[in-house]
Amino acid sequence: MSSNLAAQAHLVAFSRRRLAALIALGITFWFLAALMVRVLGPYVFTDGNPYRWLMFVLAVPLSYGFMFSARWLVRLQRVELASAMAIMTLVATLCDGTALTCCHTLYGASYEIALFGAAVILWGAGVGMLVGYLASGSALPRLDEV
Repeated sequence: MSSNLAAQAHLVAFSRRRLAALIALGITFWFLAALMVRVLGPYVFTDGNPYRWLMFVLAVPLSYGFMFSARWLVRLQRVELASAMAIMTLVATLCDGTALTCCHTLYGASYEIALFGAAVILWGAGVGMLVGYLASGSALPRLDEV
């Protein structure tokens, strides 16, 4: 059964130019999200704020927007989307963890804003991985195939 899964896997090798573009897009998308946290921070990313949860919902269309932007800019084929989103998400997650540790004031004036903002960015990274996987045409394996 596991050989079927291996046969279905799409491993994509990107050229150096395309890989560099995906890395740059991962940094750019993370930075845009960090700026969103900074701008909206006092209004949304505070304890008990009901709008904070709306940001988790908005991560879904934003992830699709980032994916379609990357698809157009890097000229990605459908089967390349999962791998491309994985690369961009990896880069964005590394940037998020580094910024939260080293310069949390990028997100806002308080730890509270930085914490909630970074959590939404990490949620968006997970959503981005799922969006890329689904958009690539991959099907989730059935439990009896695992």
